[in-house]
Amino acid sequence: MRIVKPAFFLWFMAVLQAGPYPGTSPLEESGDQAAMMLDGMHAWLDRELRAVAGAGPAPDVDANRQALAMALGVTGKRTRFEEPERYQQLGAAGGVTMWVARWPVLNEARADLTAEGVLLEPAGPPRCQVVALPNFGLEPEQLAGLAPGLPLEEQWARRWAAAGCAVLVLPVLDRTSTYNASLGVRPSTLTHREYLYRMSYQMGRHPIGYEVEKVLAAVDWMTRRAPQAPVGVAGEGDGGLLALFSLALDERLRAGALNGYEPPDEAVWQQPVDRNVFGLLRYASPAKVRQMIEPRRLALGATALQSLLRELGVKEPPAVGEPALALGQVDTARRQRRQFVEMVNFTQALVRAADGERARYWKAYNRSKPETLEPYRESFAEFIGKLPVERPAQPVRSRQIYDTPAFEGWEVKLPVTGEVFAYGVLLMPKGMKQGERRPLVVAQHGLEGRPQLLVDPGTDEYSKLTYGAFAARLAERGYIVYAPQNPYILGDRFRQAQRKANPLGLTFFSFAVAQHRRALDWLKTLPAVDETRIGFYGLSYGGFSAMRLPVLLGEYSAVVCSGNFNEWTWKTTSIDVPFSYMFTPEYEMPEFGQGTRFGHFEMARMIAPRPFLVERGHRDGVGIDEWVAYEFAKVARHYRESGIPERAAIAYFDGIHRIEGTEAFRFLDRWLRWTPNSQK
Repeated sequence: MRIVKPAFFLWFMAVLQAGPYPGTSPLEESGDQAAMMLDGMHAWLDRELRAVAGAGPAPDVDANRQALAMALGVTGKRTRFEEPERYQQLGAAGGVTMWVARWPVLNEARADLTAEGVLLEPAGPPRCQVVALPNFGLEPEQLAGLAPGLPLEEQWARRWAAAGCAVLVLPVLDRTSTYNASLGVRPSTLTHREYLYRMSYQMGRHPIGYEVEKVLAAVDWMTRRAPQAPVGVAGEGDGGLLALFSLALDERLRAGALNGYEPPDEAVWQQPVDRNVFGLLRYASPAKVRQMIEPRRLALGATALQSLLRELGVKEPPAVGEPALALGQVDTARRQRRQFVEMVNFTQALVRAADGERARYWKAYNRSKPETLEPYRESFAEFIGKLPVERPAQPVRSRQIYDTPAFEGWEVKLPVTGEVFAYGVLLMPKGMKQGERRPLVVAQHGLEGRPQLLVDPGTDEYSKLTYGAFAARLAERGYIVYAPQNPYILGDRFRQAQRKANPLGLTFFSFAVAQHRRALDWLKTLPAVDETRIGFYGLSYGGFSAMRLPVLLGEYSAVVCSGNFNEWTWKTTSIDVPFSYMFTPEYEMPEFGQGTRFGHFEMARMIAPRPFLVERGHRDGVGIDEWVAYEFAKVARHYRESGIPERAAIAYFDGIHRIEGTEAFRFLDRWLRWTPNSQK
């Protein structure tokens, strides 16, 4: 063994012999507390997913239907049209004519969304009408027998048309990544569906919602042109998903058939990320989605497609012979690209209009009437997701891990709800007088960070450079410091928690809010803490926290956001800059509807009138000064018009993504009314 220096040995033994923090129980368990925290979150989420997925019907089915439409981004503001454009005849046989058709769907933000497909029309008035949706990888022409790849018995669109039913077959956006590289400034390996999901989810829209709108636009036309002919919907795989939600949302659809897709259950989080729908199980658990559909019929499984026409009043369709005579060919690859690019451009138009959309959303706010802010704060709580809290009876536990000339430090573990707990490191300055109460600063780490790295990074060069031991520096300055462990750690482990949380209408920040709430409640009981002087200082993902947690936790009386403040809608949706989250691995980043409701300015407005500082390095790669300044100008104007311009500031420094501290420390000193130890 290496010889241990006497001074270090004496310090180490003193720490081992030291007891827990006064008023707490000993923390004796070993192991990675961050990993155990995530294990507890997963256990809670698994149990909640089972409970919500297994819940029975709801008392208000219409409210659930409206909530599902909102979660899918289905606005219902579809463009009316008289007839689809039949712009190319593909074939004719057995009294059935086949066309390539196109029709308008949406027009918003000076952008259009259209639909394309293959229309099979019988010679006379249709006996029924069906919107058909193949699984991705199959094209409408294959279901119509106009392209190779399917045996006759699986060409169900042709068989239904032969029975006298009008059939409109829509292509489904695929999961290749063929066309992404040509759209943005960086190539992307995301699938087309995930690429579109990331940007549309931020805008309160969804690839599923776009395609459902296309289906329902076809239903609009069908119910007008032949009201006597019942309308149904059928799909396989991803097409089955679209068919299910279309049937649940629109009671004009008489019946539906799904093959290769089942209504969502507690395992929905394991499906491709482009199927992630915020709050889905709350509104569309198996029992609730059945309730939306009943008394209409939904057939499931391999025989479902054959049984659909019977539900629409048509006997078993006849067998069909050889494929119809093809009069023309369709470039299906170009159609896939055209539809994908159009949905991307439509979403980017919504992004460009987001400032105005947020202004309309906030029109009820009146600066002279502070009470008008509270509905927005409540909406923000729903946006983050409210974690139901039933605090367990376990005590707060701690153990001492630091004893330096300036401060002592303890690991602290606090029960929150069920298996969920909060964990962090508490630093207490030495030399405090009896009865003295001091300000507290919560120092928050970034992605994959740990509280200890903010106190003593050891040999971790990245943490030395990034954090600069700023928790220890604050404690040396005389502040009480609490450095929490936030959940964004251990890679996919925390991202999977986000996937599990979203179908419940929650995020991993639902847990962070509850954990900080619990920690603050305990910290305020400590005799040395002045509960009226609590600051928050976070970097990177900790800056992400700084923009959200103080909105809901009023105890934070001064806030510093470092290395995160931005024009957040652009940051998360832009395909024109290389630092956008459209090009990074963080698939947990999208927040449903953020762009239409809560940019960083709107979050700062809910932090006001509390003092707010942005710390920004000129060479910080999370963004550019111009975007940061653009968004901060709104914040500065709001504080100025509120009569408190001195409470909003931005501290630029010539550096990279890191804690700089100089102006931020002075900012905290001023607003937390503290004279640093070094100046006493």
